[in-house]
Amino acid sequence: MRKSDGSYTGKVDGSSSGGHSADVNYLRSGLMLSAQFADDNGYRTMIRDGKIPNAGGRSNSVDAYSRFLWVKHRRAGKH
Repeated sequence: MRKSDGSYTGKVDGSSSGGHSADVNYLRSGLMLSAQFADDNGYRTMIRDGKIPNAGGRSNSVDAYSRFLWVKHRRAGKH
């Protein structure tokens, strides 16, 4: 779903259309959950694209940050 320019397609099959299924230039927070299945490089890319701040930073997106914490928990093998 991630395109070479860093944007994301509107649909999980890699296609896009208008409205809610249009391309976006950020990772939608709902897609953050798929980062648990990515390799380490893909995981870091998704976290960066999801605008998750580094230690000491701030997030303006409670839903994205909470999903990040869930993925981090799952990747640590704590399920």
